[in-house]
Amino acid sequence: MLEFIQLLNKKYQAITASLKSNDPRCQLFQQRIEQLFLMEAFIRKGLLLETHPETPLQIAILGPTQTGKSTVANLILNSNSAGISPLAGYTVHPQGFCHQSTADQCVGLQGFYGRFQQLQQSELTPDRYDCYSLTENHTHSVVLPDCVFWDTPDFD
Repeated sequence: MLEFIQLLNKKYQAITASLKSNDPRCQLFQQRIEQLFLMEAFIRKGLLLETHPETPLQIAILGPTQTGKSTVANLILNSNSAGISPLAGYTVHPQGFCHQSTADQCVGLQGFYGRFQQLQQSELTPDRYDCYSLTENHTHSVVLPDCVFWDTPDFD
């Protein structure tokens, strides 16, 4: 099923690339691409849990630009792990922080992220969007269970 969804997504992308931006089908096909992307993520998550049951719980903080996601992540993690900035759009990569778990427990995440490359947090650059980081958080948070807590990019 995963291969079929990926193939269908590629076909929609190829058709969309050949259309003019004012073509009404362009918006419809773009919505289908986004839906297929979510379906692919759902299937990948199921495969991850099936093949790596030891994978810790995944918790993410989501929100639009300048809402303080990284600041809240640091408060919840009881650390300064998530980089913060007064500039809009500072966080451009998903950044996972292992809380009371190790990066070794998350080996299956690469399969979930597919074409994204896992890099060290210090290696993330603003000109590359096809990567993520996974860092062990060495402080203790009283509000989190064993998990990977994700600080995410803006979505607006």
